[in-house]
Amino acid sequence: MAQSSEVWNALGLQISRAMKSRMGISVPGLGQFGYTSNEIPVFIPVSTLDLTPCLYEQGNFKSFSGTISTHSVLNMPKFASDLKTPQNNAKELLETAIVQFKDKTKTDCRHDFPSVGTMWIKNKSIAIAWANFSSTVVVTDEAASWLNTNLGIDLSSKSIESRPRTSSGGSIKKPLPTSHRNLLNSVRPQSVQSEVSIPQVLHSRSTGNFRSLKSLEQIANNIPKIMLTCQSRDQTSRGILPYPEFLEIMSSLDPSISDAELKKIVMITNSGTAGIVRYKLFLENISKQSNPKISSKDSIYSDRTELYSVNSLIPIAKLIWEKKIVLTEMSQSTGMRPRLEIQPSELLAVLKKSGVFINIHQLKALLREGQGCSVLELLKIAKNLGSNNEQSFNVEMTTRPYTGLVSDNTLDKVRNYLTSYNLSQIFKAAARSHLLHVDDFVNYLSEHSCGRLKSLEIQQAFFRVTKDIENIDETDFCRGFAKYESPRQILERGLKLLRSWLRHEKLSTEQGFDYLLQVAKASQYINYESWVNIMSSFDFNLYEASILFDNIDTKQDKMIDLSEWLNKVYEEEGPLQSFKDTVLKYKIDKEDLLIKLNAQSKQRLTVEEMSEALRRMDPTLTLTNAVNMARSAAGGKGYIDVQGFLAQLSQQPEEFQGNWKEQILRKIQNKIKGDVPSLRRILEEADEKNTGKLPLVKFQECIYKAGLGLDSIEIERLGRVLDRKNNLKVDYNMFLDNLEGPFLPPQDPLKTTASRLQVFLKQNELTANQLLKKLGTRVGVQKFADFLMRKVQKKFPQELIDEVADKFDVNKDGFVDINDLMAILSSKSYLDISTGNTFPTRPLSPNKAKDIIKEIKHALIQQKVNFLDAFNILDTDGLGVLSAKQFSDGLAKFIELSEPVKHGLFAIMDKLGTGLLTLEGFLSAIKDNDIEPKPHKDSWNWENETIEKIRRWIRNENISVENAFRAFDVDFDGVISKEDLKIGLMTVLKLQTKECPSSKMDRLYKLMDTFKRNSIQLSDFKLLFEENSNPDWKKSAKQQLGLYLSRNYPNIKIAFEVVSELTGKIKLEQFIKWVESNQVLRGFNLTQQLLEKLFADLDPHRKAYITENDWEHAFENINYNDQCIKEIKDAIRSNFVDIRSAFEYFTSFHKPQPSSNIVLEDFQQGISALVPKRFTANEVQVFWNNLWTSPFIDFASFSKEFHDIKFMSTFSQSSKRPSNHSTPISFMSYNSTSPSDPLKRLQSLIKASPNNIEEVFKNMDIDQSGKLSSMEFRKALRKLSLGLSARDIDLVMSRIDTNNDGQIDWQEFQKNFKSSETEKYTNGVAQGRIQKMRQNMNAYMLSPKDAFLQFDPNRVGTLDFSHFTQLINRLCELSGEPVPAFTVLKDLYDIIDIRKDGIIDMREWLNTFKGEIRLLEDSKEFDEIIRIISRNRKLLLITFEAMGKNGRVGINQAKDILASVMRGIKISDDMWNKIVGVAIRDGMIDFRFMLEIYKDRALMKQWHPRPVS
Repeated sequence: MAQSSEVWNALGLQISRAMKSRMGISVPGLGQFGYTSNEIPVFIPVSTLDLTPCLYEQGNFKSFSGTISTHSVLNMPKFASDLKTPQNNAKELLETAIVQFKDKTKTDCRHDFPSVGTMWIKNKSIAIAWANFSSTVVVTDEAASWLNTNLGIDLSSKSIESRPRTSSGGSIKKPLPTSHRNLLNSVRPQSVQSEVSIPQVLHSRSTGNFRSLKSLEQIANNIPKIMLTCQSRDQTSRGILPYPEFLEIMSSLDPSISDAELKKIVMITNSGTAGIVRYKLFLENISKQSNPKISSKDSIYSDRTELYSVNSLIPIAKLIWEKKIVLTEMSQSTGMRPRLEIQPSELLAVLKKSGVFINIHQLKALLREGQGCSVLELLKIAKNLGSNNEQSFNVEMTTRPYTGLVSDNTLDKVRNYLTSYNLSQIFKAAARSHLLHVDDFVNYLSEHSCGRLKSLEIQQAFFRVTKDIENIDETDFCRGFAKYESPRQILERGLKLLRSWLRHEKLSTEQGFDYLLQVAKASQYINYESWVNIMSSFDFNLYEASILFDNIDTKQDKMIDLSEWLNKVYEEEGPLQSFKDTVLKYKIDKEDLLIKLNAQSKQRLTVEEMSEALRRMDPTLTLTNAVNMARSAAGGKGYIDVQGFLAQLSQQPEEFQGNWKEQILRKIQNKIKGDVPSLRRILEEADEKNTGKLPLVKFQECIYKAGLGLDSIEIERLGRVLDRKNNLKVDYNMFLDNLEGPFLPPQDPLKTTASRLQVFLKQNELTANQLLKKLGTRVGVQKFADFLMRKVQKKFPQELIDEVADKFDVNKDGFVDINDLMAILSSKSYLDISTGNTFPTRPLSPNKAKDIIKEIKHALIQQKVNFLDAFNILDTDGLGVLSAKQFSDGLAKFIELSEPVKHGLFAIMDKLGTGLLTLEGFLSAIKDNDIEPKPHKDSWNWENETIEKIRRWIRNENISVENAFRAFDVDFDGVISKEDLKIGLMTVLKLQTKECPSSKMDRLYKLMDTFKRNSIQLSDFKLLFEENSNPDWKKSAKQQLGLYLSRNYPNIKIAFEVVSELTGKIKLEQFIKWVESNQVLRGFNLTQQLLEKLFADLDPHRKAYITENDWEHAFENINYNDQCIKEIKDAIRSNFVDIRSAFEYFTSFHKPQPSSNIVLEDFQQGISALVPKRFTANEVQVFWNNLWTSPFIDFASFSKEFHDIKFMSTFSQSSKRPSNHSTPISFMSYNSTSPSDPLKRLQSLIKASPNNIEEVFKNMDIDQSGKLSSMEFRKALRKLSLGLSARDIDLVMSRIDTNNDGQIDWQEFQKNFKSSETEKYTNGVAQGRIQKMRQNMNAYMLSPKDAFLQFDPNRVGTLDFSHFTQLINRLCELSGEPVPAFTVLKDLYDIIDIRKDGIIDMREWLNTFKGEIRLLEDSKEFDEIIRIISRNRKLLLITFEAMGKNGRVGINQAKDILASVMRGIKISDDMWNKIVGVAIRDGMIDFRFMLEIYKDRALMKQWHPRPVS
């Protein structure tokens, strides 16, 4: 159940973090973890578990019936990240684990919850023996001893609590009470005492009397030791410790340091708040003050807290209390907890973000009145000061006037968004009653803006307007969120709008008032409510209507009568307006006016002529009024232009300044409530020819049929407004695109930006080329974003404009060039910011497409054009494929269709979704009517799924990536071949042979082969399954293309000329021909469809051809030499833990002994071992020359080139030799999979035993009771010499003893120590190599034991990795076999190192190479024979040379010569064969080699005498 344990581990980490922060957490399906009111941790399960919550106290259950509040819920993305699995899978795993837990709780049981504690279930009640959530650090005895011996740090029981980290403890450790946590609150620096004058004030950075403290020098001299001790106590690694614990550490350093003196230093260094000491800040300031700079009394760092009395702080306190909500919001949004103690500077930053601008001295003066420094404590201080002091005192401070809770930028952002909408309608849509609540507003506007406005921004703007009140009425809402205008500006705009309306409707002022009375259903007066309704039709909100009403209602009787109306409307033009009303009232046309003015032949009239003419027209006018009217008409010119005056009087129709079209569109969208598709269907059904345009009459009929709430006059007028070209046709697609409003999502920002950019170019008479030339030809994305913000989309927020600008960079080269710009502008009608595609992706419905294709066929038949010729006509450049633009433009030659129809037709024909249409796709749709979407015949799904299966297998089996690689490296040569991969899939994933065809295996191999070297190395496995990279077949194919180009062509340009055949562009046919003829993508096995997809990927602008710029962009960064460097770096980081280990690895190849420098030969040998059979010596030399010019390099030069890589291995080349054969748990030279886990090491040791698991259990069970007692288990582990302490052994036993009966039964033992099938298979892979080693050691070094002794020069009975490597190299040298790859050496070393302590001892060595029978070379008789041969070596050599030839003698001769010195020792035939067999060469005895072997064997016997049995 590896999955279940991982789930509980990940879940326990989140719960532990939440409990440590005192926040609590709620886990769906499981329950709530939190604290009672007494701060006692408790778990309340969900009702579905049917368990009663209890408290666990010293083994007893105490019922709990209260409730708790949890401030957080399970962070599922973080949970999934901890599990290294997708979020959906993580949720399923959690649900499965909870179901298993529920089944387990049906009976009394115990459940170990990692990082949380132990769950006990008894009689349907549940309680948790909680883990310790305090900052106590558990240090092993060995580690404590090492710290004391080497660094002088005493971690005895008096200074650190040493206890087992078990979760089954009895009592619950309660947190410190508040009074203890605030221990330091009573200690204040001198700067806050009232009697201290300013010159005596000290700041944390000033020296003052700091240097006079006698303990300062002692502390400064021991900063490293203090830092290390504090870090050992600081389990949370936050750099803070409780003050009592810090005092204890400092007292152990220097007993003379008093409590008062330490408090003084803490406060002067500004490193203590509320019982907490920030020890890192404390030591940093101590270090800085060792050579301090003396500041003057007027330094900016001087503390002026005492300048502020309590009374002077009251206004500040009231302001802070007013902003309490936003202050809390701001603190939480920055990850700060209101109760958490923080630095005053951090609190000051939060205040400034909340709109409270005070200085640090004022803040400290406020904190002086409380007992800590947190957001909650500051609010308490503000409340107390504000409520206890009603008077307000003037004080000179740096706060600015009240401006609301948030910055104006946030409110302006919300206002700008609401500018184009009617605020009253927004209010009514969002509010549930006559008041609008903040939550309703946030929910409505965040959904309405489609994420453009964040919830926090909306909430902050709301409180900015309401001044922290959660509800607002319509009037205040409209006033607060309206774009700022003064009441005078609102009045002027309203009157201007009313006059424009009168002119447009050809109404006199009095007629206009009568019309408004009819609308209000009134006889003489218009009241306030009726006025608001009337003005809403003019798009005036409640606040604006109120301003206008109050100004027109000069009598202040809450009603508007005719006289008030006339006075205001006449206010601008006076008597002339009356004359206009007369003309309108009697409908006097232009010709009649000329006659009455007597101006048929005149262009101008003087004031006198005009006044006379006016009196003739209206005898009631007095001379004074007539002259005033004439002067008004003349203005500053002194004369009246007849034609202009006639235009004013006759009121010729003009565009309505109130934007009538916008009002009608808004009225429509309010009616349809977002259902644009239904309106589109009505219009498309009427458009029988699919041209996208409807006759004016038919469009008006559709609008009437749709029931949009427009009267006949409005429908008739809408049609005329939309008929822009006066051809009695309406482009209904443009009409539908303009429908926006509260009920409709805004248009795609990328599409609107492209449209506005085109308008900008047209208005400024610029082409796209000219624009880019002004901006710099190739414009950086950020610079282009700035241009869009300044000139095109001024209302977009910065983050949105950045995203839009990034989409303009189509080929993702970091610049916007002419190809990028033209691709966007030419495809603006189907752009989508979510994808950034520059080709149509929304297909027509199949039925609609069939109808369109039928029309196209009919058009082609009428024009006598066959299908092939039609395609060729569309393909104007003869490229063999069509872009969306070519298809749309070319289709217009045969039939008139709307642009959306053509785009949808293209999308349905483009079945591969590449944005390019081939002849095959065109014919299958036009000729065969094959338009149904079908799954692609060829894809890379199997390959991607197989990689994911391997990833899941590694996770489920809980094995390391190294072991996974070993399982697939069937021949154990350090490289996975295709055959290895296939066998591994069939063995590990249980795939059948038919499921692994060669074509799919080739593809899978290419995906996993990161560097396309036709081999899979350990580094590839690390990238795939440790860093979880997801290979993409297109990227892999382009990588292989780039490598081929860099190795076979001088440069990219020449390669382009070859492929394009000097035409300047690469067509699809040319690309496929070049790839296939040169077998460039061998192993990818790409079909025609996949080659088309790859070609489209190389053509980012979807032009239907590849330009030289496209070619360079795709391959300029792919270079063989650069990749070799990256490959070598990947091999290094995959095999070593750090840069030092890698450097020592290369120096180990230096002869005759390791050096402090690396030469080229060392580097070549090291690379050959790391990546076998990959690089030639010349290639490695090129790599060397690219990095270094010196013939040798030291560590500094080496680390300079490799400092930027992330190491992924646990292997360290260096080895620190222990003093005995057993390795303490804290020692590591070669890190195994889980070296720090005692249980893992024990499992590894038992599973590697030659005895089966039953025999191991039986040997441990001394009393043969069938169970292992704690004493038996402890004795057995001590015999294994694992270096475990008693505490470690107890911890291991508690983890194995799942039923907590104090004994380990057979089921528990088998569950923990039985080898899984995967482990058996993985270890079995290496057995062939180990068997070969055993044979070679017997053949060339007498025996494995002799081989071990020969390479243990220090006679300590152990081999480290360096000596093990020397042994293997010597063995390969003798046998003539190649040296194994470095990964193989590591695996062999790890397999032999059964205890996983980083060192191989003799017992582990013999256990690995032990034969089935006792070997002759291990007998005393054999030792005696060797001793005799060695002692008579010179004599035997003379005899052999006399009787032999060319260093060889016959086998029988050799036996006779050796027998001559044995002096009667009886030697059996088997013994003779063993003695001479080691030196047999071609049927003869190599006597010199034989004598050398026995000389070395005898010498080793002197070094390693046989122990007395």
